[in-house]
Amino acid sequence: MDLDSIEALNEVQTSVYRAALKLQSVQRLTHLHVVSVRHVTATLRSIGGARDISKQEVVQLLNRMFVGVSQEMPGRVSVEAPEEMSSAIFTLFDKDGSVDVDSLQTFLVAMCADSNCNKLYFHLCFIIH
Repeated sequence: MDLDSIEALNEVQTSVYRAALKLQSVQRLTHLHVVSVRHVTATLRSIGGARDISKQEVVQLLNRMFVGVSQEMPGRVSVEAPEEMSSAIFTLFDKDGSVDVDSLQTFLVAMCADSNCNKLYFHLCFIIH
């Protein structure tokens, strides 16, 4: 076994670990560490056929989503969560005062605290159909 290849694995693991920690901090910043795909799905069904939605509409959607979460897990979501998350979303995806619905869906599903299997199932069932 080559010693250089073993050290390369250590560097990869460190960067992967660092990336995982950054994603986890974004997840906590946006309060998605308590949200499951089920909450995201219920929220996104109310969008309808819209392609772009305004900041006010995003805040309303997030309010609905976090109300569902707080009913199941009281005290786990702060009152400021929808507004803080909306700010983060618009920092990432804003285009002339609106956000693309597909970008919002992908972000919410990718960052929610659910299994990869459930996230994949969502994409196969909800987005494709």
